Amino acid sequence: MEKAEYDGFNFLVNAPALFNAVTTAAELGIFRLLAKHPGREFEEVREHTGVPPHRLRVLLRAVCATGLLKRSGEVYRNSTAAEELPASAAGPSWPRATAAS
Repeated sequence: MEKAEYDGFNFLVNAPALFNAVTTAAELGIFRLLAKHPGREFEEVREHTGVPPHRLRVLLRAVCATGLLKRSGEVYRNSTAAEELPASAAGPSWPRATAAS
């Protein structure tokens, strides 16, 4: 299998889990938090969400794998794409963003 084929297959296999991670992050207000306060440390995101540390690390790692969040050490930021999505704005906009796709 060539690398491009493998990458496509890998994306297809992981797409449902990554979509669920992005949706969960949006529902928890992580994108909105980082839009209003860029460069938040892990503990600040945990306090905002109330999610237990291990579960939040797994979630954030998955969302970072999509490219919508960027991590540098313990600091998280929205990517440019995440900033442009309605999920970053105030209000429950994520369902509208995905329905338009």
